[in-house]
Amino acid sequence: MPKILMYADESCYIKNDGINCMSLATIYLNSHYKKEITSKFKSILHKHGVYGEIKWNKISPNNIDMYKEIISNLKIFVNLNQIRIRTLLAIGNKTLIQKNYSEWYDSMYYYLFRKVVDDKIVSRDMHLLIDKKDTHSSENVTKIARYLENYSLWSKNVLATAENSKEHILIQLADIIAGASAYKYRGLNTSIAKKQIVDFIESEFQINLTKTSPLKELKFNIFVWNIER
Repeated sequence: MPKILMYADESCYIKNDGINCMSLATIYLNSHYKKEITSKFKSILHKHGVYGEIKWNKISPNNIDMYKEIISNLKIFVNLNQIRIRTLLAIGNKTLIQKNYSEWYDSMYYYLFRKVVDDKIVSRDMHLLIDKKDTHSSENVTKIARYLENYSLWSKNVLATAENSKEHILIQLADIIAGASAYKYRGLNTSIAKKQIVDFIESEFQINLTKTSPLKELKFNIFVWNIER
């Protein structure tokens, strides 16, 4: 039976990194479309002579055309209702968080995915594939899965695994979206290429990466969480 696959990654997630935000992103789809979609993105990479991992931090003037082509095709799949995107941008001073930081980090992922659980396209079976950060990642993502099952009143079966992003191009795409959101919020101008990609994403999807979407928005939903509120 098809299931909903949710590929996710984050940017600026360390508490004491001196950065006033953390950005999470998930790209989710029915597993029925996985082969076609991943094949398309890999073909774009190969056309540009890239056979390794793509990441936000690798964007440069030398490869900006490839990243724009990737974003354009992501928009095509979104318009075909084969992919949906959800981001959560937590803004403010992370050092002010009172609760255990690891628990807060997990709760942000919970709120990222909770809107996906509410999405009418979601089937009973869901699989979270979250970029692996450390030796505790597997334990942490399992907790997130249990929280989501509880939220659904056990109407959903949620599997969660910590994955190596090198093996999942859709986690890599989530990294790009998360990186762009954080870059926009921080008001950075350190890279002309990255700034162009931020502008290109916002233009293609007609969004502001740092502004909460209407709750009913499903194609590219954005939620801004104020840490200090």
